[in-house]
Amino acid sequence: MMKQKQMHLLALLIPLLIGAAAQAGSITNYYDDFEGTVNGANLNGRTVPEGTLTANWFSKRSIQTTGSAAKIVDGSAAPSNASLKFTPEAGKVYTLSADLNNISTANFDTIWLGFRDTNNGKAAFSTRTATAARVFRKADGNYTIQTEGSAGIVTASGAGTMKVVLDTTKPEWTITTYWNGEIASDTNTCTKNPTISHAGFGFSEGGGAGEPRQFNSTVDNFSLTVIPKPATVGLVTAP
Repeated sequence: MMKQKQMHLLALLIPLLIGAAAQAGSITNYYDDFEGTVNGANLNGRTVPEGTLTANWFSKRSIQTTGSAAKIVDGSAAPSNASLKFTPEAGKVYTLSADLNNISTANFDTIWLGFRDTNNGKAAFSTRTATAARVFRKADGNYTIQTEGSAGIVTASGAGTMKVVLDTTKPEWTITTYWNGEIASDTNTCTKNPTISHAGFGFSEGGGAGEPRQFNSTVDNFSLTVIPKPATVGLVTAP
């Protein structure tokens, strides 16, 4: 009986130990918590303060800083997106993460997080490209987390931590989205690997092409990390 209990305990601990080891091996490419920024300042041109990569934010004037976050403030650009230069390499696992707070009560107003092939602040993010995910408000007052090929999961709040995991360790890349540590979509296998030149976030109406109808939703603790050793891939049950 004691041996059975030890084996059961070991089975519970192994995923936690492996996950911790993989996270310990991750490298931060970009991190911006927007702390110390000027309230009302344009995000465009801000240098990302931490990480192994160096870049400035490219965004429309409708995205400003608050001193502790980035915020959509008006509809002067439709949609309003912010991007950093980034090109993934094969054989690695990238995790794009941010704390999103969608406070809009307008149906389908959206916050996006993902990878894209442009830094054009007006070019739409889209779930159809399989490289972005979103949190948007539904007519029933709940919020949905959605990526391509997935009906999404429903949450009562538009506030949470989203992680979009890009796995380039196989010939066909995959995208998996997590919300508050739980998987939020089926893993999407790319039949054609996407062209990616930037990573970032954005605010829009549901389709991704127009401005949101309400403002003041925020993004905080934006980060892009990489696990450079393929040996850790497949051992992590959650990012």
